[in-house]
Amino acid sequence: RPFKTDKPAMETDNGTVFNFGILKSMNFLILCFSYLVYHFGIIIVFTHLSEYSLLMGIGRAESSMLFSVFGITNIVGLLLFGVIAHHPKADAMLLFIGAIFICGVATVFLPLLTQYGALLAYSGLIGIFSATMGVLSPGIVCQILGPNELSSGYGVVMPSVAFGALLGGPVAGFMYDTLHSYNGSFFVGGGAVITSTLCMILPYLRVKQNHSKRDLE
Repeated sequence: RPFKTDKPAMETDNGTVFNFGILKSMNFLILCFSYLVYHFGIIIVFTHLSEYSLLMGIGRAESSMLFSVFGITNIVGLLLFGVIAHHPKADAMLLFIGAIFICGVATVFLPLLTQYGALLAYSGLIGIFSATMGVLSPGIVCQILGPNELSSGYGVVMPSVAFGALLGGPVAGFMYDTLHSYNGSFFVGGGAVITSTLCMILPYLRVKQNHSKRDLE
């Protein structure tokens, strides 16, 4: 199943509001770090995307359309990956790694995109594949912690997301003030997004190994 869990569900809850025991899970801590790094990187990109398009000679109306395309394709991505994730052979964590890796690679090559059509395509691609961050997150948390810890897990994941986004904006401004170029920001942002996916390879392999052991028992 796409949302198989690393730990079996318990029949009853322990009655606590938040289970601090989840912080002992190395796989979960890596997940939180991955989310932090991803949002750090993607915020750097979106902070500069509009101004970069203006620098390329694109008008303000057309520049704002980049974010409209992102929003529309993100909705499409949510629906698309929501359907894919419920296929019996789908794996939420593997889908996440692949989709976000594509976002990172595309961002690294963003400085090569100087035409309006290419920037629209980039916005659409990021919109579709970044949707996995939202639609697959519950399944990934359940895979790592088990379904009974979904609420506690999300209570830690969301601050990680916010902290990454909070760091990304000031760093984006600092980099442009220092380098006077958007290229460095896009390289750092894309590199951060790629790093976030590489971090998830170890938890993915560990969860897969645990599933294999249980299947043999």
